[in-house]
Amino acid sequence: MKTAIIHSYNGMGDLIWHLPYIHALAKETKEKKIILFSKKTTNANELLSADPYIEKIIDLDDNRGLFTNILSFLKILKSLKENNIEKIWIFHESIKYAIASIAAGIKERYGYEYGLQKFFLSKKNV
Repeated sequence: MKTAIIHSYNGMGDLIWHLPYIHALAKETKEKKIILFSKKTTNANELLSADPYIEKIIDLDDNRGLFTNILSFLKILKSLKENNIEKIWIFHESIKYAIASIAAGIKERYGYEYGLQKFFLSKKNV
């Protein structure tokens, strides 16, 4: 069972601040590793490429706009399917990642439960 984390914040500081949570979730998996989706602006590839709890880092698109958002959604959906993700933690309030997870067939979806996102997650009050 592959577990992924979507970390969709822009800066390095947010990534470092979330690192203990990323490690804690990785330790709960059978493989003791997660797949991390993160924006290029966090420099995750440079900072965490040797991290023993991260199997792979996949870049999220940084661009904004309707057309790029649609393309980004399709890229995320494709990556989720290609990497056989079965459990996902969404460290962002956007519904885009939750909907992509549903479309990818991921049954275990966890997130912040802000706004509309709460209707697209599988578990409540985590």
